[in-house]
Amino acid sequence: MCDHFTRSFDEHDEDVHGPAAERQSCAALYEQACHGEKIEDAERDVLAAQRVNRAALPHKRHEGRGLLVWISSSSCAGGTPAWLAPYFAAKAATDALAVQYARELARWGIETSIIVPGTFAGSTTRWARASQPADAARAAEYDAGPYASFAEQTREAMNGIVPPDADAGRVAGAILSVVDAPSGERPFRIHVNPTCDGAEVALPVVDRVRDEMLRRLGFGDLLKPGMHKGNGHA
Repeated sequence: MCDHFTRSFDEHDEDVHGPAAERQSCAALYEQACHGEKIEDAERDVLAAQRVNRAALPHKRHEGRGLLVWISSSSCAGGTPAWLAPYFAAKAATDALAVQYARELARWGIETSIIVPGTFAGSTTRWARASQPADAARAAEYDAGPYASFAEQTREAMNGIVPPDADAGRVAGAILSVVDAPSGERPFRIHVNPTCDGAEVALPVVDRVRDEMLRRLGFGDLLKPGMHKGNGHA
C-alpha cells in the first residue's frame, strides 16, 4: 500500500492526501443505531483516514513537503437537524483529527487544508441512500411516538433551505484551488456552504481560540508549516 502511494506521489510536485471522503452512513436518531453501526461509521470516516495517513506520511515526511486535504462537514459547527446523528458524529471526529494532524505535521513542512461542505441541491438524497438502523424495534418505537414521520419532515425542511442552484461541484473547485495555490499560502479551511448554517461563523472562532492557546503554550510555530529539508535526495 505504501509503495502505491509513493509511486503516485512522485508523479506530482504538490502532493494531495484526502483521507476523509463522503460515504453513506446510517440514517437514524443516535439511540436507534446499534453499537456495530457506530463502529462502522468510525471505521469509514476516522480509522480509514488513519490507515491512509500511516501509509502515506512517512514518505511525505522524508520529502519534507506535502499537502493533506480533508473533507469535513459544516455539521461540525453549524446548525443541523436531529437526524443522521451517526454521520454527524463521525464527521466531527474527522474534523478534530484533521486539526490535530495539522499541528503534528507542521514542523515536517506538510500543509493541511480542510474543505467544509454544507448541504447542496440533491445532496439530501443521502437520506434515501443511507442504510437503515439495524434495531428495527427501537426505530419503530420512535416512528410510533412523537418522532413519527420525523425523517420525512427533516428531508422536506432541509430541501426547503437549500438554494436550487447550489452545485456540489463547487466542492471539487475548492479542492482544486487549494492544490493550485502556492505552497505556504494555502488556507487552513475553505467553506462551501450554500445553506449558510453557521459553520462559516463558528469554526473561525473555534480555530482562533485553539490558535491562541497554542501561542500561550509557546507552540505558535505549529500554526504554519515550516521549511523542513527532510532527508532529501542527492
